[in-house]
Amino acid sequence: MAVIGLAGGGMIAVLVAKIVGAIRGCSPDAETGAPCGWFIYAVCGALAGLVVIPSVAIWRMRRGERRELASGNTETG
Repeated sequence: MAVIGLAGGGMIAVLVAKIVGAIRGCSPDAETGAPCGWFIYAVCGALAGLVVIPSVAIWRMRRGERRELASGNTETG
């Protein structure tokens, strides 16, 4: 999940950089089309995704285990 969070967070952040650049009137790189300041956005988004996605996955799994224990269903498999 950490790798998925890293890649997904970075890509979403670059999309945000593209939107912010369009709103601010910053012209993208002519050769690659990369938005202004995309690297800062990508790093921040990747780090956020690296923390958030695995945390949410673990939280959801533990929540399901607690719900299963509360219902009295201790059968495994």
